[in-house]
Amino acid sequence: MPLPKKKNSVTSAKIIRESGGPAKGLAEKQAKRIPWRLLHQATNEFVLSACFVLWLRSIEETAGYLPDRVWKVIRRDYPVFLDDNLPYLEKHGEAQVWKQLQDWVFANIFRDALCEGWMDAVVYYAVSDLRYLRALAYYRQCKMAWKRNRPRSHPSFWQWRGAAFKSCELPALRPGLLQILRSAGKVDAERVTRAVERYVDWQEFAFWAATGLEGFSGIPQSVREQLRRRCPGFLEYDASLRQTDSPDERRSMYRLLEWIIAHFFSDAKRQGWFSAIDHYASLHPHWIRLMQYSSRWKHEWDNGRIKIYPSFDEWCRAIDNYVEEGP
Repeated sequence: MPLPKKKNSVTSAKIIRESGGPAKGLAEKQAKRIPWRLLHQATNEFVLSACFVLWLRSIEETAGYLPDRVWKVIRRDYPVFLDDNLPYLEKHGEAQVWKQLQDWVFANIFRDALCEGWMDAVVYYAVSDLRYLRALAYYRQCKMAWKRNRPRSHPSFWQWRGAAFKSCELPALRPGLLQILRSAGKVDAERVTRAVERYVDWQEFAFWAATGLEGFSGIPQSVREQLRRRCPGFLEYDASLRQTDSPDERRSMYRLLEWIIAHFFSDAKRQGWFSAIDHYASLHPHWIRLMQYSSRWKHEWDNGRIKIYPSFDEWCRAIDNYVEEGP
């Protein structure tokens, strides 16, 4: 049977409804208290499960029922949900299956996040994801089109999700954000997501290398080796320019980021959708944790509390494990 809803209980609809407003500050506080990889994994799982629910909803709300082949997909992907809820669904033929599944996913797949108090963070970052936004707009588009002309057969989940991720449609957003996201209008949302992941990984490398590049006591050997391997030619390019930098404004970090963009994201830059990568990088749990950790680390390095420059692997592990204590 579905879990009974207690008064004032946390429901999927309530969190999604509030995620764009007052939940922002709460979500950011929650995000600081857990490893970024754990939050990122949960956020990604939320996006993909939400796509499944939106596919179900588009069919159920227009056809009035779910075809047998759709039930088979539910059985394949969410067998425990059917085991838990089938008697209830059979007894209540008017039950909204998509809504029952959505609430079941919240209560079961995200049980740890709910119990440990970081579900607001999961939802806050998930509902801004380009994949989620396109799937939400595509669901609304399908609902309108299928109510006018009922299709002879509905797309499979993978067909529906693939079309949603390629769709240029977006829900109502603030004008500035719409302009940024529309710059990637012809790019598959999964491609944008992969590019964001790569860009944040490169930023992690750049922040690690920058302190060594911009220091006064020479570039650490580990930084030189990694730069030669990952960015061949950059050290030579940066050397002459570094000599002209003001002691109060060393710019190797900016030059390295520009180098990375020019060499590894030239397609996105040329095609005009790099602004979408940059926007989503700033929302990525990895980038947020990188900013928190690097600020603290650089302060300790500059004040001599850290004596040995870490390897890049050590730096990455430290970011993975870094959390901020507090309520």
